[in-house]
Amino acid sequence: MKKAVSLLIAVIFLACHLQAQQREHRVIALANPKGDSIVLRWAPASFITWQMGNKYGYWIERFVIAKDGNAASFSTASAFKLNNAPLRPWPEAQMENAAVIDEKVAIVKEAIYSKDFQLTSPEKNIGNYITQQGENDVRYGFAVLACDLSPLAAQAAALRIVDRNVKKGERYAYRISVAQQPKGLTIEPGIYVTSVNEPVKLSPPQEFAVTFDDRLARLQWLSALDRGIYTAYVIERSTDGKSFHPLTDLPVINGSERPDAQLSFYTDSLTDNETTYYYRIKGITPFGETGPYSTVVSGLGKPIYDRPFIDTVIILNNQKLQLRWTLSQDLKKKTQSIYVSRATKAEGPYQDISPLLIKDVVSYVDEKPYANTYYRLKIKTIDGQTIYSLPQFGQVIDTIPPGSPTGLQGAIDQGGKVQIKWTSNAEADLQGYRVFRANALHEEFVEVTDKLLTRNAFVDSVMVETLSEKVHYRVVAVDKNFNPSDYSAILTLARPDKIAPSAPVFITTKMVDSIPAIQLAWKTSTSGDVMRQELYRVNKLLNQRTAVLLDTTNQINQWIDTTTVLGHTYYYELIVSDEAGNSVSTRTGDIYFETGFRPAIKSLTAQVDRMKKQIVLEWKERSIPDVYYIYKSINNQPLVLLKKVDNKVALFIDAEIKIGNTYTYKIKGEWGNGNTTHISKPITITY
Repeated sequence: MKKAVSLLIAVIFLACHLQAQQREHRVIALANPKGDSIVLRWAPASFITWQMGNKYGYWIERFVIAKDGNAASFSTASAFKLNNAPLRPWPEAQMENAAVIDEKVAIVKEAIYSKDFQLTSPEKNIGNYITQQGENDVRYGFAVLACDLSPLAAQAAALRIVDRNVKKGERYAYRISVAQQPKGLTIEPGIYVTSVNEPVKLSPPQEFAVTFDDRLARLQWLSALDRGIYTAYVIERSTDGKSFHPLTDLPVINGSERPDAQLSFYTDSLTDNETTYYYRIKGITPFGETGPYSTVVSGLGKPIYDRPFIDTVIILNNQKLQLRWTLSQDLKKKTQSIYVSRATKAEGPYQDISPLLIKDVVSYVDEKPYANTYYRLKIKTIDGQTIYSLPQFGQVIDTIPPGSPTGLQGAIDQGGKVQIKWTSNAEADLQGYRVFRANALHEEFVEVTDKLLTRNAFVDSVMVETLSEKVHYRVVAVDKNFNPSDYSAILTLARPDKIAPSAPVFITTKMVDSIPAIQLAWKTSTSGDVMRQELYRVNKLLNQRTAVLLDTTNQINQWIDTTTVLGHTYYYELIVSDEAGNSVSTRTGDIYFETGFRPAIKSLTAQVDRMKKQIVLEWKERSIPDVYYIYKSINNQPLVLLKKVDNKVALFIDAEIKIGNTYTYKIKGEWGNGNTTHISKPITITY
């Protein structure tokens, strides 16, 4: 109940969007500058506010807030009351006299003073909002409506006043408040700011349009732009485009329950479909003023005809389709042209395939139909209507398959996601595609699609950690009669290689004392995609890793390492890698490289000191043994041990010599662990 009335207020008075559940006790103000005066209008936003205004009246105050461009503070501006006493509704007798002049004053009188407010015959369009509502809301709603439509009614209801004591160059704020606040209730005043320099220019309603149906005219216009300007609208109709008359006794209000509605609507009944009707519309402001007319829109009612009907479809030589149809007598009389349209789906889109056919034509032959075709008649009448028949299905027996798909290409990513695509088939009756896959060319291709594909692309998923290096695809096209094409050419894709090569195997790891060196031999990887093998030596004593071999042929299967150091422990690691970067490694066991011998001392020298009658032996050695053994031969006799010398000196003096003898010396070192150097080369001195 309250919702309907609050909607009425929202539509009628300034579109204030007052909904029942959000109703406020306040006064809504509006002003209409006229150059030498300012007309003020206000309306209570609820029944209680209206009731209190009727009881206590209203104060109308004016504040000068700006003068000659200089602003004044609203709080310091002096208030001027336009009325000496609270402005109350006219007495009942005065309203009764005024009702003779304006019947809307009678509505205000009944709403305010009548004990039992009733409408014996609600006006068209207004009764839709008021019927079956509470009496208080009915009183309130009709009073506000009457005031919006009649300046005299607004004045009688104490909802209008004219301020004639205004000046150009001054800007005013008007405050309209209930003269006395009731106990337990606060009613907010209405405030409006304006000046005589701000006249309101009214414009005609925009986007006015009329749609004609069978003895009906549906009117619509863009009312959102006029919200707050026009309260209601006067709709006028003419049959000659010159003499217009209002369609309703009361103006038409916006009937939408949505406060954000953009359009207003009205439906008019027509006497017949042969008369041209003309419509125009103008708005009415809350001040009872009317704006300019809209453009005039005209038209005729459109009669409803029976649909045409395609009753027969005949197959000719399994290549053509002949259509036959019938038209009702009424439709045939009004037919201007006939077109045959077709589509591949019942819902369309349809395309005209026939030339313009006259109304006496009742058949048409489609020379090149689709395998599955839907037909529809499109008939244009002399009164401007377009009438369509229901779709009719026609089919020729299709035994011709589509062409094999071509242009297959694709790729597989590292995760095994396969994306393939191909060139779209050009057949008009193509229904889709089927995709088949095999892991080897000698295997049977298996379908991997669970339904027909409508796109020329497919996404698949394959295992990548498998011994099958490649995967193969073929595609088949299928038409709408399920005729399959031949297989496409095979598309072969390489799987991402995530399997490491087979590991090489060391078969020999030994020391060669005669060199000395470490000799390795291995069985190479049996995988066919090996790209390189790398041999590394690891010195465990020094924690040092050294590359000793890089082979890109996978054919080297042995290695002799002569760069090792005696007394150190080693192991070797052989890494094999394939083209995809997968690798595998194998290693030897630990090898302690030791022959028990060290290289001979090469720095032995001998000098003769004839003054002291002695021979001085000296040597230098990087690796110093614990002791040295010096051997001596006289005149080519066998060597005998001459002296054992500790490692604190690298010098020995031989004083046991005689003139005329030839002496030969050799030296070797020895460590505490039993390792010795090879004996040095001889050095010979003749004294």
